[in-house]
Amino acid sequence: MADIAFLNATGGDYSGQTVREKPLRGVQSGTILLAEALVARGHRVSVFNGVAAPESVRSVAYRPFGEASRATADLVIANNNMREFDHGPAKGRRVVWMRNPANLRTLLKKGNLLPLLRHRPDGVFLSRAHLQAVPRVVWFRRRHIIELGTDAVFLDTPGETTPRAPRAIFFSQFIRGLDEMLEIWRRHIHPRAPAAEFHLCGDLKHRDGADFARFNIVPHGKVTKAELAALLRSTRALLYQGHRQEAGCNAAIEAYATGNAIVTKGIGVLGERVDDGVTGFIRPDAEAFGKAAARVLTDDALWLDLHRNALAHWSVKPWSARAEEWEAAFLH
Repeated sequence: MADIAFLNATGGDYSGQTVREKPLRGVQSGTILLAEALVARGHRVSVFNGVAAPESVRSVAYRPFGEASRATADLVIANNNMREFDHGPAKGRRVVWMRNPANLRTLLKKGNLLPLLRHRPDGVFLSRAHLQAVPRVVWFRRRHIIELGTDAVFLDTPGETTPRAPRAIFFSQFIRGLDEMLEIWRRHIHPRAPAAEFHLCGDLKHRDGADFARFNIVPHGKVTKAELAALLRSTRALLYQGHRQEAGCNAAIEAYATGNAIVTKGIGVLGERVDDGVTGFIRPDAEAFGKAAARVLTDDALWLDLHRNALAHWSVKPWSARAEEWEAAFLH
């Protein structure tokens, strides 16, 4: 049994209950789910973040960040921010869980370069593309690839024997290409698949939805994980061009876990996440993207093949399996 401390001062006020009641970003939800999986393996886990007072949820202790320096830990995990090691437990193996790209410019801009030199943590990266983007001159003690786990609400999706309705979905951060996807939908997908729907999850303020009904675009607003999982089990494909700031892409993993194909331009990590013609299509050109997406939405036999392959994709593993990988890397 080990004492494990997660440091997330900039992550706000959240606990294990939060992830089950309202939407959270990937850093917070991943911290919660990995912490719970490590507790299930017999470890004592504390998360130091913005909570006002200590609380315990599912045997994970959530404590104000100001208490971190007085804690003891065998393993100290910071999310992205190496500066937080200066305010954490004095001893314990240090690991920075990199959730964003980490080049020299970014490290300097965020003030992380000197803390990196002081603490010499191990670095955990979310994909090959994520790791390869970090220059060797960035001085991590060791580098590891440990993929993201899959939230239980998305797992155990039964394989379909009849095709789903022709529905596609976008549920990444809207700044990561939603406007481009809407343009591709209007110009290149809807004309080829006029009965298909395009579902959007998130806050659509500042976007003109006057023509949404005309193009079968269905907004849902912000949704919980459970609501998203239910919706994903009714759609055929995630339409997402990818983004260079994407390190692991929760959206792709959750889409696969619920049997969705992915149509992408292959930007960033999606270039390695999608097996072209097997679990989806990589099409860098907008018109070719539209043609591929329309095929997924209208060709039932094709979609059933992609669906079966998506459910079996190597990236879909529960957080319990990822906790074993963390334990093997840092606690043996």
